[in-house]
Parts: sequence; structure tokens; C-alpha cells
Amino acid sequence: MPQKRAQLERQIETAKEHLATWEKTLDERGVAADARKKEPKWRHLDANRRQLITRLRAVQAVEEREKAAAERKAAAAAE
Repeated sequence: MPQKRAQLERQIETAKEHLATWEKTLDERGVAADARKKEPKWRHLDANRRQLITRLRAVQAVEEREKAAAERKAAAAAE
């Protein structure tokens, strides 16, 4: 079953917070910003964030499709 928009948005915010926390830890360790891509935990957290964003885009596409279908249905009923 697809996830709801509000749930995904909340998960994205949480993922961003986790990533920011880890980036702060990496900054304290002296890891350069361009070297973060080599850090396994950073990669995992960033992948999780990107995956959630992709899911949100899919939900948006479904919402648009359903809205268009409802409009077509309403237009057909009005004729």
C-alpha cells in the first residue's frame, strides 16, 4: 500500500535531521565536505533521504493522475 504524503514528508524531515547530525559529526572529525561521499554512514543516510524523496515524487504523480481522472469524470458527467 502506498504511503501517505504527510507520513513521507515527516520521514524526509527526520532523514534530513539525521544526515545533518552526522554531517556535524564529520565536521568535528575534520572530514572535508567533498570527502563525505566516501563515508559509508553518510552514504547510507543520504541514500535513505533520496529514496524517500523519490517515493514522495511517486505519490505526487499518483495524486496528479487521480485529480486528472476526477476532472475528466466530472466533465463527462456534466455533458
